[in-house]
Amino acid sequence: MKVFLFFDIETTGLDERIDQIHQIGVFGNYDFEFSGYVKFDGPIRHNLVVPNDVERKSLDTVLYELYQKLDKFKKDNPECTMYIGGQNVNAFDLRFLKKSNFFVHMILPFFNHKIIDILLINSFLRYVGFYGVDSDMSLSLENVTRYYRVINDKPHDALGDAKASYLVYVEMCKRARQLISL
Repeated sequence: MKVFLFFDIETTGLDERIDQIHQIGVFGNYDFEFSGYVKFDGPIRHNLVVPNDVERKSLDTVLYELYQKLDKFKKDNPECTMYIGGQNVNAFDLRFLKKSNFFVHMILPFFNHKIIDILLINSFLRYVGFYGVDSDMSLSLENVTRYYRVINDKPHDALGDAKASYLVYVEMCKRARQLISL
């Protein structure tokens, strides 16, 4: 059984050295869904909407809650292979998350280095001409959701973007199967 869990984070800015995570979202097959809001200090460095009506916890607490959910899922499904995925997950999300020793030592091992980055896949598809006339299209999550006709009803929300990334990946796989069968 393959389990695909797509991560997204929202941060106070784009520099992992000075900016902080304020939300973590995970969405995947088998009804896996997780969202946690993180307490943060300091200013928000870009146009980020921060809801006031959510409970904020320390990053370690949010990651521990995610760990508990992953651990229970793995115990209930010991034969499963887990894949971590997302839009630009390698270059952005994991860069922030790897600052946490808890994430590195307790959460990443569930995935055993199985990473799916839809930005990298889409970059390759653009390179080989898959997008045809859209070959100059920006590969932002907003554009690829539009291209694959995926509705993101909560853009710039970590859970909403994680769900959209997962659904884009599902559509990419469907199209790949169609191309292979030609």
